[in-house]
Amino acid sequence: MKKRNVCLISLFKFHIISAEPVAFVIPSSGDAYIVGIGSKIAHLDWQSRQVDTLFDVAEEKPDALFNEGKCDASGRLWAGMF
Repeated sequence: MKKRNVCLISLFKFHIISAEPVAFVIPSSGDAYIVGIGSKIAHLDWQSRQVDTLFDVAEEKPDALFNEGKCDASGRLWAGMF
């Protein structure tokens, strides 16, 4: 399986490597991000390099993958999958 990267453009580089496709990366607070990785929505802490799964749709839809995501003006996450 092809590995995918989440990269932050800055003077310092750090790569989060995932075997699943990365669908979206949304800034949260500080150095944290909400990411769509494969069938999961996760919290990514850039400083600690920790990725914590918040929700996994694979439990209900095993073949589903996220393909897009965005927050609206109220801060709600809207994500699409196929």
